[in-house]
Amino acid sequence: MLFRERPSFAAELLTRLLGHALPSYSDVQIGEADFTQLQTTEFRADLVVVHNRDKIAVHGVVVEVQLEIDKRKLETWPVYGTTLRARHHCPVVVLVVSPDPKVAAWASQPIALGGESYFRPKVIGPDSIPRVSTLEEAQRDVELAILSCVAYGRDTEIGPAIALAASAALTDLPDEKAKLYWDMIRAALSDATRHALEALMASGSYQYQSDFAKKYVAEGKAEGKAEGKAEGKAEGILSVLEARGVPVSAEQRRHILQATDLDQLDRWLKCAATASDASAVLAD
Repeated sequence: MLFRERPSFAAELLTRLLGHALPSYSDVQIGEADFTQLQTTEFRADLVVVHNRDKIAVHGVVVEVQLEIDKRKLETWPVYGTTLRARHHCPVVVLVVSPDPKVAAWASQPIALGGESYFRPKVIGPDSIPRVSTLEEAQRDVELAILSCVAYGRDTEIGPAIALAASAALTDLPDEKAKLYWDMIRAALSDATRHALEALMASGSYQYQSDFAKKYVAEGKAEGKAEGKAEGKAEGILSVLEARGVPVSAEQRRHILQATDLDQLDRWLKCAATASDASAVLAD
């Protein structure tokens, strides 16, 4: 999503973090990400970015955000690179971005094509992503700040500062993009770092300067309170059933704890006081 919002971001990461030299170009565009060659097989990348000079393609980047090891990609990544090269007649790299160090290490290995031919994507993992922890750094490159948050958002030591810097930098963006990036920040955080971030915000480390921040941060807190209420009610249901000696299976326990509808949880709680088994509670 970051690369789609700012197509030049892929080239900037390649040159800045990986030292990959690009030819001079005058504009950047989102390219066709469909590499299907046969009717029975579909190949579709996350994003394709094409750099042009005088309306002629001079460099292409296939961007793949990889969250887990998927051995099928060892077959599709070479297809992406060679097909895009044949389509635009220019040098191409496949850029894999992963916040997981194990996935990044796996993706960095050369892919044997047969004989002595190998294909190797460019990979950006946590070790390559800088820790953007100050407002000044985040304002210079908001997308890099968001990427930093994705990489380190679960780290209880540095994560809150990185998330705070990224959140503060959103005030300079249009509301729609700011809301998108705010959702990405929140999704990247663990419960511990999210609570630490809220504590930093409450301490006055950052004063919200825009209507966007006031609105969506307030909404985030409201969602957090709702989640807390739901969790409390779910635990109450389990406590009532346990006190009454009603057995609860692992699947039923998981179903109750994952519920978020407060009205439904209230009905389950009332039913738990008289039900003879857990299935009767969940059937209400």
